[in-house]
Amino acid sequence: MNVSVVGLGKLGLPLLALLANSGHSVIGIDHSEELLDLLRNGECPYPEPGLFELLKSGRDHIEYVPSFEDVVAKSEVCFVIVPTPSMEDGRFNNAAILEVCKKIGEALAKHPKIFTVDIVSTVMPGSCDGEIRETLENSSGIKFGETLGLCYNPEFIALGSVIRDMQYPDMQLLGACSDIHAERVESVLTSITRKETPIRRMNLKEAELVKISVNNFVTMKIAFANMLKEVADNLGDIDIDIVTDAIGLDSRIGKKYLKAGTPFGGPCFPRDTKALMSLMSSYKGEYSIPATVDGANASYQQYLKEQVVSKSSGRSIGILGLSYKPDTHVIEESPGVKLLEAVNSDGIEVYGWDPLVKNGVHANLEGLILDSIDDFIAKTEVVFITRPIPEVDKAKIAKLLAKNEVVDFWRQIKN
Repeated sequence: MNVSVVGLGKLGLPLLALLANSGHSVIGIDHSEELLDLLRNGECPYPEPGLFELLKSGRDHIEYVPSFEDVVAKSEVCFVIVPTPSMEDGRFNNAAILEVCKKIGEALAKHPKIFTVDIVSTVMPGSCDGEIRETLENSSGIKFGETLGLCYNPEFIALGSVIRDMQYPDMQLLGACSDIHAERVESVLTSITRKETPIRRMNLKEAELVKISVNNFVTMKIAFANMLKEVADNLGDIDIDIVTDAIGLDSRIGKKYLKAGTPFGGPCFPRDTKALMSLMSSYKGEYSIPATVDGANASYQQYLKEQVVSKSSGRSIGILGLSYKPDTHVIEESPGVKLLEAVNSDGIEVYGWDPLVKNGVHANLEGLILDSIDDFIAKTEVVFITRPIPEVDKAKIAKLLAKNEVVDFWRQIKN
């Protein structure tokens, strides 16, 4: 099929690469001409595992275009995956999606055809059947039906494993305005998965609520496990992993995300929690489960900071693990970065190290993030590990044990 991807960021570009390697002719467009030139030259702008190889192998099936008239003329299904940043009240801002839909509609008004728009970006419940639909219909002069259709198909992925998560999803969530357009999107989605995957079709608003709810349920489990860790620390003589392992054997609960470690972070979990909290506050007031989870996450961050400070006693502190999860350089809402900032603000000598995070990425931490692990070991006396460490990186930090006291919040490495 002829398909297009609007927005070639950390999620959009892997989607484009997978589509190009699955038998489709793919059109790509982005607001950044610099990025498009980079891609046309065969370069890969993101360190996502497997992305460069897929772009290279699918290059003959990819065209990077400058206009939305090209998008409409050369594709039948258009995947829109542009940023929807959080606003002050926690809700998602659809401005970029609306601008894209306006341009698609204007192109369709000039050259009418059967066309399916699939929104992949996370949006607030009510967005697709509200302002997004209104923008598409008004700019194109075409009402939703057999000719013009809208679907909502958000991804459940994580940076560092985007390609694997798209190929092996737990499910495909597909909200649609009609079966005709849902079938077109479903056929494309099926082509990039490598296992038989359940697909759940529903209306647009139902799919929007499912998407935001999944992440909220996960953050609730993470916050619960961390709460139990604090309880266990105060009771004493408790191995928290024994406790959570037993709890997770209950089929109603399960073991995934039920491991005490550090607070949840990254570009999705915190903002989805705040978004549902904001949605509920419009009719329920201040109290809600998302509000409680958000508060518990902040409280546990403070609890870990107190543990770090109590260990200092004039010794230099090391924070190992600055990205919010393994295999990515992203530090957004990172527990490690928050600890580094908080401890530094208390006047304690502290340094951070991460294999993928380099000095200069955070203005407030200039000089505190060290690029060399040898330098990190030399300058620190007590090291706190703040995220899971992949096997490939464990050898790099084994020599920490010979010199430093190591406190592993994830209990992977023991003195």
